[in-house]
Amino acid sequence: MKEKTTRYLVIFMALVGAGLLFFSLTGVFAAPGDPPELNEGLDFPVIDPWAKPPDAHLQAALTTLPQPAVPLTLPSPAWRVGILTDGLYALSYAELDVAGVPVASTSPAAYRLFWRGQEVALDDSEIGATFESGEAFYFYGEKFHGSVQDEKYTAENVYWLTVDSSTPGLRMASRAVSPSGGGAPLTWYTETVRREENLVWWARWSTSPGTDATWFWERMESTTCTYGVTLTNPAADVYSATFQVELAGRSEADHPVRFVLNGVTIGETNWSGQIGHQTTLTFPANLIQAGSNTLEMVRLATHDTYLNWFEIQYRRRPVAKDSELALLVPLSGSTAFTITELPVEEIHLYETTVPTRPVRLTNATYSVHSLIYEDVATAGDTYLATSVAREPAEIGSYSPASELLSPPEGADLIMLTAREFFTAVQPLVERRRSQGLRVQLVDVAEAYALFNGGIVHPEAIRSLMAYAYDNWPGPAPQYLLLVGDASFNLQGYNEADYGIWTPPVIPPYLDFIDPDQGEVPVDAYFGDVDSDGSPELAVGRLPVYTPADAVGVVDKILAYEEQPVAPWMTRTLFVADDGSSSLEGFADVLDDLQTAYLPSSLATDTVYIQDYCSPVSSSRCPSATQALTTTWGQGAALLTYAGHGSIHRWAHEPLLFNEEMITLPAMQGLPFILSLDCWDGYWLFPPRYPPLGSRDVRSIGEWATTVLTDRGAIGLFGPAGLGYVYTEKQMSQAMYDGMFNQGVFRLGELTQRAREAISWSYLARTYTLLGDPTLMLPWWEALAVTPATITVTAHTTLSLPAAVTVTGTTRFGQAFVVPPSWTVAAGSLDGWGAFTAPTQTQQIMAQAHSGAMSTPFTINVVGGEAITFTITPDPLIIGAGSSTTLSALGTDQWGNSTSVDPTWSSDLGAIDAATGVFTAPVEVTTGWITATVDLLQASVPVAVQAREVTTVTISPDPLEIAVGERAAMIATVTDQFGNPLAETITWSSDLGAIDATGLFTAPLHAADGWITATVGSVSDRAWVEVQHRIYLPLVLRRG
Repeated sequence: MKEKTTRYLVIFMALVGAGLLFFSLTGVFAAPGDPPELNEGLDFPVIDPWAKPPDAHLQAALTTLPQPAVPLTLPSPAWRVGILTDGLYALSYAELDVAGVPVASTSPAAYRLFWRGQEVALDDSEIGATFESGEAFYFYGEKFHGSVQDEKYTAENVYWLTVDSSTPGLRMASRAVSPSGGGAPLTWYTETVRREENLVWWARWSTSPGTDATWFWERMESTTCTYGVTLTNPAADVYSATFQVELAGRSEADHPVRFVLNGVTIGETNWSGQIGHQTTLTFPANLIQAGSNTLEMVRLATHDTYLNWFEIQYRRRPVAKDSELALLVPLSGSTAFTITELPVEEIHLYETTVPTRPVRLTNATYSVHSLIYEDVATAGDTYLATSVAREPAEIGSYSPASELLSPPEGADLIMLTAREFFTAVQPLVERRRSQGLRVQLVDVAEAYALFNGGIVHPEAIRSLMAYAYDNWPGPAPQYLLLVGDASFNLQGYNEADYGIWTPPVIPPYLDFIDPDQGEVPVDAYFGDVDSDGSPELAVGRLPVYTPADAVGVVDKILAYEEQPVAPWMTRTLFVADDGSSSLEGFADVLDDLQTAYLPSSLATDTVYIQDYCSPVSSSRCPSATQALTTTWGQGAALLTYAGHGSIHRWAHEPLLFNEEMITLPAMQGLPFILSLDCWDGYWLFPPRYPPLGSRDVRSIGEWATTVLTDRGAIGLFGPAGLGYVYTEKQMSQAMYDGMFNQGVFRLGELTQRAREAISWSYLARTYTLLGDPTLMLPWWEALAVTPATITVTAHTTLSLPAAVTVTGTTRFGQAFVVPPSWTVAAGSLDGWGAFTAPTQTQQIMAQAHSGAMSTPFTINVVGGEAITFTITPDPLIIGAGSSTTLSALGTDQWGNSTSVDPTWSSDLGAIDAATGVFTAPVEVTTGWITATVDLLQASVPVAVQAREVTTVTISPDPLEIAVGERAAMIATVTDQFGNPLAETITWSSDLGAIDATGLFTAPLHAADGWITATVGSVSDRAWVEVQHRIYLPLVLRRG
């Protein structure tokens, strides 16, 4: 192990075991100085943080997800119609006009309504040939009904209105129900009154809770708990009514409960264990009182019990309430209905047995506030009589995002958020694109619309990811960044205790996967496209509620990537808890990581509580906290924490509270935190949580990454529930091996390695990345591309990964081959790195990227295969017996010049077939020279002419010479082609003497004149200056 000169560290890896002090969200450990209520009545699971998770943990991890949904397409435009209760709804002319529906120009027959791909029948009985102001379509709608788990996300159901002139919309069938006097009178129907309130949240502490509820009416702390229930218009019949209740045990003990209605015991139930329990009892109907009734639940043991809901099913007379009655027929046959207490005659009457295909019932009789009709019914049929037509909660225009089903380009990164966040995150989108990543920014509402009929559910998001993975242009997406927060209070229950509700931006994917906590958010599921429980996409989340919050976090990421080289980039920080009552070996885990993986050039700081305060105590260790905040504030690239953790603190003393991170200085050297503990990756608390009183309930991970935008951490990978160091140690080893032995610095790849290393454990699913999965740790010192220049033919495609090798050198002296992303200044590039050159020859600058680090290289685009070529010179005029070299240059289909290697031939003289050197015949003649390139040929005409003297040139010119000296003059003779000729020169001079060879002798006196060379009629002359010699005097000096 390295010598520890300073006991601190900087990749924040939190190894925290969920021991005695790490428990469920409903049991929070209290420290000295905490409010007294934190020490009272808190019950939480106790686990050994060093234990190997039992088989139950393995089974939880192997839970498979449903197969992803297929997209439901809609025409454009469409109108989203949201409703929150069951009943009759009106789509009025005025409302549709405000929503942008072209009511004035659309035929009534063109209106169509859909629900999750099924067409819903409309009632247009009040509309004539044209749709007029004051008129309305009607439809029967229901709030969202699904499983308990599905209903946690929303109560809103969504219908879609379209206008389609080519296909008439589905309309309700009608049936006459005139009373004839022959039907059996309906004197009662079966009414079920359900009493349920969602006031207390509990995550259930189990992967098999028996029932799926996590919101309960109350935790039954009194021996006798009393509840009221209103039962109106009971029939005066002798029969057995039914009572049903759902409860849940909080402990493993027996849970006997007695039920008393209006003072009379109606039965008991008993079950064992920390599971949900439903029971059904019957009782004499004469115990029911018209109006208010009192139900008592008597706990026959003191063990904790939760109440979720109870129901009483009884016979109710067909009496309307608030001008409406929905009834379920108990018997089959011809039935005479009389529904009373309907104050107005304008009644809508429907059979609603098939909710999407109601039947409009006509010819009923209205008399003295009663509606009378007769129909042949089957037991279980349902009817609705109402004078109340509700307005939808929302009617909004929608244009389907068809580009999500067939985009022109795929994506490496899918960034999913609400549309109002688009502007806030656009700078991060552009940054990633500039680094060579393909990015698709997607509105989460599109996922709901395309894959769940508009209804909010995390499966719609996962289905979109699966569709993109399988159908978008490749390669398949690798990363998913969720930008948006939520809480476990998804529908705004009990704001008095849990704080003011904010609608979720991106919901959690809830699952009972944590064996000790129970239900936790599993962001990894969003990336699990093949439903095997392990994500194919690396998933990260920025838990923010507002666009302004998103701007702060995006700016934090961008600033992190723009930092100049600084010492913090090669510092790491290790932080360790001591234990709850004795040393638990957390420091040893971190020492082992340092010894096994850290390069010697990395500076290592450690903050181990045991080095500052000993023995283990429940009191705070101020010197350790001071050392932590001081060293953290100095900056580091990596911080690893190992120890206990709760939602708002590190270590049992504690070492650090979430809100204490505000004392960190504004800093540039933000660490990536790896948390080996419990809870750091949890992001799902609402504004308040009753067991924590007034404390801030955002996790250490949320505070470090998104609450603080100028300090804290750049990202955190931690558990969204409880954890075991046995497992977390293996996970951290895989990440450290990736970082320091493989050169893997991108958070997405690192977290995927972590999950693969512990794929057998539920922690592989519950560990959560709070941060951008495409962010790269700042450990590349340089990138190099070999070769630095490559050549490609115009309009052809070249694989850059095959053509060049990118090598990265780390800040700690290692070198690794890097799988980069690419950008090019011209041409086009697909997701596989296949570069298609432009059609014009040019030199293109390209870059290889690994995160924020990049390096340039050059792509030379050359011409392609010649489709034509030309010969130079054209024509060739040459003197008899002379030689010259011809050349050929090709042109490709894009007009680029390109080299060719022709075979030469000629019908006169001689030509070298390979080099194009042509020697003309000695006689005057004409002919052709031909060049052949594959199937292409080109020819030029040749004219051989007699050679004539055209120029004579003397040198030197001018000539400066001393009196009496000699100089050799040279005359060059050329023909009309510029070729030299060997001709006899006639020399003459008007001073001195010159012989036949051109040797000139200057006169013995100074003079100026000309020397002339003549060949036939062509001559040249040079100027001559004859000068006296200059003698310098000789001066002798005595030595």
